[in-house]
Amino acid sequence: MSGIINSTSLLLQRWFGNSVIMKSTFTSRYCAWALMIVMACPAYAQGMDVWRDATLYRDEWGTPHVYAENPFALAYVFGYAQAEDHAEHILLAYRMANGKLAAVLGEKYADSDAFSLKLGHARLAEQALAVADPVTLALCEGFATGINAWLVDNAQAVPSWADGVQPRDVLAYWHAFLMSMAPFELPDAFRRAPAMPTGNAWAMNAERSAEGNPVLVINPHQNHESFFQWYEAHLVTGDMNVYGATLRGLPVILQGHNPCLGWALTPNWPDFADMFIEEYESAPPNPRDPRVRTEDVTAEQAMLLYYMSQSLPYHIQTDYGLETRYVPAYIGDRGPVFEDATHGLNSWYIGGFTDFGGLRQLVEMARAPNIEMFWAALSMHQLPCFHVTYADCHNNIFYLYNTKAGLRLWPPKDGTNPDDPAINQQWDVPVSSDLSALAWHDVFALNELPAILNPASGYVQACGNTPWTVTEPCPLDPSLWPPWLFFDKDTYRAARVRQLLRKGQRSFRDHQSMLYDVVVPAALDMVPAILRAAETRQDRVSNAHPDFWAGIDTLRGWNYIAEINSPGMTFYHLWWNFARARAAQQFPTEASFYEAARADAPLAQDIMLRAVEDAARELRNEYGDMQVCWGDVHRIRRGVREAPLPGAHSGEPVFITGDYTMQRGRLIANYGYGFAMITQFGERPDSVSVLAFGVSRNNDSPHYDDQLDLLLERRFKRVRFDDDAVLRHADRAMGKSITLLPLGAPGAVTLHASNVIQGRLYTETEAPEPLPRDVIPFSLYMRPETRPAATAVTVELSV
Repeated sequence: MSGIINSTSLLLQRWFGNSVIMKSTFTSRYCAWALMIVMACPAYAQGMDVWRDATLYRDEWGTPHVYAENPFALAYVFGYAQAEDHAEHILLAYRMANGKLAAVLGEKYADSDAFSLKLGHARLAEQALAVADPVTLALCEGFATGINAWLVDNAQAVPSWADGVQPRDVLAYWHAFLMSMAPFELPDAFRRAPAMPTGNAWAMNAERSAEGNPVLVINPHQNHESFFQWYEAHLVTGDMNVYGATLRGLPVILQGHNPCLGWALTPNWPDFADMFIEEYESAPPNPRDPRVRTEDVTAEQAMLLYYMSQSLPYHIQTDYGLETRYVPAYIGDRGPVFEDATHGLNSWYIGGFTDFGGLRQLVEMARAPNIEMFWAALSMHQLPCFHVTYADCHNNIFYLYNTKAGLRLWPPKDGTNPDDPAINQQWDVPVSSDLSALAWHDVFALNELPAILNPASGYVQACGNTPWTVTEPCPLDPSLWPPWLFFDKDTYRAARVRQLLRKGQRSFRDHQSMLYDVVVPAALDMVPAILRAAETRQDRVSNAHPDFWAGIDTLRGWNYIAEINSPGMTFYHLWWNFARARAAQQFPTEASFYEAARADAPLAQDIMLRAVEDAARELRNEYGDMQVCWGDVHRIRRGVREAPLPGAHSGEPVFITGDYTMQRGRLIANYGYGFAMITQFGERPDSVSVLAFGVSRNNDSPHYDDQLDLLLERRFKRVRFDDDAVLRHADRAMGKSITLLPLGAPGAVTLHASNVIQGRLYTETEAPEPLPRDVIPFSLYMRPETRPAATAVTVELSV
């Protein structure tokens, strides 16, 4: 044993220098060494004592794992980590929320800035922060301080326009995210696109699982060029230990799992907002009042003058410098006011418009150990929308159609007046402000919303569907809720997921494969309808384009799969885009066109056959060939890297990719998976995940596009959730007290420093230098490495 001690001392002295003080003790169960390196200690991290309370670990994929003693330290280090990966993107996202984006990016974002100012994201956030609960305040202040600390530490990488982060920016961005999901009933006015247009989620109980464990699937989608993009992380403080995804710029996990349970949020479309037409009624003047004049302004004019007086400035970057404009930004009792050529001034009343407790609610959801506590967290009712899909280790699965919609005095079925405005009023258009009291005297309580607990089918799913198609058979009775509450429609994507879930058991691997499913379910209906129309409508096809029948043959020979080697998918994609454009002029919705096509309606057949001609003409003119593989057209790009991409948006496969930018005959996909995670709840959660592209937006980072390979190969990475896995697979750690575990060997190495250091631990099979002749190695070699090299570090080694 003494020979081994001596050899270790020799090696440590060679690695760390001669100023090594070593103490050794042995027991029957372990041996430990402590060594001190006395070196110069520059003031590397003044003002960063928070690093005593928190440590940042990054695994082999760069995913941040933050361990902290308190919420402020947690948010600080999490903000620092996000800034390291996405500083510029986060700063731009905050500018978007604050109405300051056009000052950097120009005219393209002028309408966005005006919209943000009208909604008052920043003003409301500042007011909310002044009365926020301690946890929300700590999260916002810590997160902003952490981002600013990174900006100071990396000034050379900060854009010239960066002006730091305020705690209110976090809440303003959160508010912009939620408000983007609200229905907006002024079609000619600018509105921000929904931050979460689509998503997939499902849960399956243990009886339906091949491994005997409940399973949860989380899969939010994103526009890869938007300011709402997903970020993977693991946050641990106190009794909160949560892994999952958040939006870049937020300090909490939005959807994920803790040791006991998990939840997913996917977009639903409840009517939780109304547009009220403001009407003007002035008090009759007193004719004896000497101040009354016939030329006095009307009530309408007075309201307009006051509305205009509440204008705020915003700035647009132009070729000649900054241009200043003003936008009316009045928020009344019924919400922010918008002008419309038809209806004049309109107030946008949104359920939850002044709620800023969402971050705290998400913390409580993450802390919940069981479904009862999770429901209690949901009952804070600080989220105005979203399907909530849930699973836990106790074999509960659960679904909630969550919203914060006005009750609108919806009457019971019996004994109602058929002329009651609560029945007949159309709520998806601007309505008189006189109806605001009727619509918003109260909101639906959480226990009044559609919910399903442990259905007989053994599964629930929310992939773009109504509450009535969450599972089969569905125990919910639609007649118990007012029809105006739901704008949701069932989708082919959701129908495909139900088809895959409804029968038999599914393994953990099956759920992973389902997320990469590239069957095009809409084509299973549309292509036979096209072929029937081509066979029966000789009046339409006798003088068709010369390539018409070649297109028909391509569709006839297609296997309905969106693979990169498929010419059929290329033709179907072109056909659908032309058909959809034509159908929009004749049918009120895509769903109504689908229905007419399935029924062989003559109008739908005309559209389908014309679209075949359009697609054939486009294919011939653009590519000079009728057999063009999908992967030659359908591409994904990250920096200078470009690759063929399976999946599609046309036809609604589960593996969704779309919203294309056409460049040199190629469709560059800028919409698709933001994050995906599959978790099975056994004794401990077992998860795999993939993040769009990689954890970092810095093109010199190894994690800039390392997960794109997973996406293209339709694979997932193993999630590091247990403490042992995090510390053993840490590729890099940052803090003032860092514990690392070696790969392939027992023991631990803890690095202590008075300043912030970065550390990692190498495990090697070969000695870095020849051992003395009388020393025989019996274990792997551990080599700690720290930066800055000049910082004094205490190393504790326990075996």
